[in-house]
Amino acid sequence: MNICRMTLYIGILCSLISCSTHSDKKTIQDIVIPTATLQELKKKKDGLLYKNNMNIPYTGVVISTYPSGRIKSKGNIRNGKMVDDYTEYFEGGQVKIKGEYRNGVQEGTWITNHSTGAVALKGQFINGLLQGTWYIYSQNGMLAKKMVYHNGVVTKVLRYQVYKEDRKEKQ
Repeated sequence: MNICRMTLYIGILCSLISCSTHSDKKTIQDIVIPTATLQELKKKKDGLLYKNNMNIPYTGVVISTYPSGRIKSKGNIRNGKMVDDYTEYFEGGQVKIKGEYRNGVQEGTWITNHSTGAVALKGQFINGLLQGTWYIYSQNGMLAKKMVYHNGVVTKVLRYQVYKEDRKEKQ
């Protein structure tokens, strides 16, 4: 009788071990990161983003695309709020805007580029408000203007001489 019980216990133990080791092993195919398009998300009265027909705030990656299918913007949402890195792209694929969100508001350094790839605008956000000195550059990289902000309000503007050939007007 002891041998039967021992065999039964060993059998149960082996099956439990084999079940737990299989479920603990994860492959990259097992990990699914939710992805939504901007059109699938709606902002409700509470200010949070929800995926269509869902009652819990969205968590996952959000992307928007150009009609061509190329990525226009990419960001992350956690509990209905934008978080972490955010990037917008020109249709050709070059980075247009790069920054970060924390708890749904812009935070830290944000950079906007010209379509040539040269920096157009660079500055800081603190709690979603423009803060400190923002630098505005011409298409050839020349400093054109500095704007100083305090809690989102402009306190000082400094303009710089930019050569005429750099001030091409849109046609």
